[in-house]
Amino acid sequence: MAKIILPAKMENLGKLLDFVRENAIKSGLSKKDATQVIVAAEEGIINIINYAYPDSDGKVSVICEDTGDKFAIILEDQGIPFDPLSLPEPDVDLPIEDRTIGGLGIFMIKNIMDNVIYEREDDWNIFTLIKNKH
Repeated sequence: MAKIILPAKMENLGKLLDFVRENAIKSGLSKKDATQVIVAAEEGIINIINYAYPDSDGKVSVICEDTGDKFAIILEDQGIPFDPLSLPEPDVDLPIEDRTIGGLGIFMIKNIMDNVIYEREDDWNIFTLIKNKH
């Protein structure tokens, strides 16, 4: 398990994604799976940066865990409680001009990853993204 904690600021996005990339490669994920994991992590981290702390500064914790047959990214923040999995699925069949804004990032995460779990524990949002190794 590897962990990095940084202020939830857009200028730290590159460092956080480099951390995910290094750990995904170390875990032996295929290039395709590693790319998908990085894209999913980016979406999740950007949501934390943009929405978790509307009235204050906060931190984002990124944990990478290799269990042998799975690679997990655990995104944690102490921002406002928010279950991203509670959002309704966007209607991707609607024309762009008829769609509501938002929800596509979470939709993409759910389709890229093999399992996605949200928990709220002791004032922490914990968003776990799991990719099975093939």
